[in-house]
Amino acid sequence: MRILREMRGVSQQALADRIGAKKAQIGQWERQERNPGVGPLRTIADALDGSFVWIVLGQGDAQAADAPNTALVAACVEVALSMVGTEAVPATTADIYRRACARGMAMRHASRDEFIQALQDIVDPGSGDHE
Repeated sequence: MRILREMRGVSQQALADRIGAKKAQIGQWERQERNPGVGPLRTIADALDGSFVWIVLGQGDAQAADAPNTALVAACVEVALSMVGTEAVPATTADIYRRACARGMAMRHASRDEFIQALQDIVDPGSGDHE
C-alpha cells in the first residue's frame, strides 16, 4: 500500500482524506501494525487507481485493472479473515490474505461447491485429499 501511495505521490494525509480515514490509521496499516480489512483495501486501491490484488499480494501490475474475479478474491479474504483467531485457523492474517488471493485468482468460474471447498483449503490446507 505504501509503495503504491508513494508511486502516486500521495501523502498519508491525502490518502486518509480520500478514503475517510485518519492519517494515523494509514500509518498503522503501512507499518503492518493493524490490518485494514478487505473493504478499506478495495477503497484504497480505487483511491490510488491501483490493483486490489497487487496491494494484498504484491504481485502483478500495481497499476493494472483488477481481473473480473477480484470480487471472489475479496470474498475469500473476508471469509478467511473472519476465521482468524479461531481454533480452525492457526495461520497469521498475512498467510490468510496470500492463500485467499492465490486461490481466488485461480477460480474465475467457480461453482458454489468449489468456492466452499476453496475456503476450506485456505483456512485448513491440510484438511484432507480433494479431487
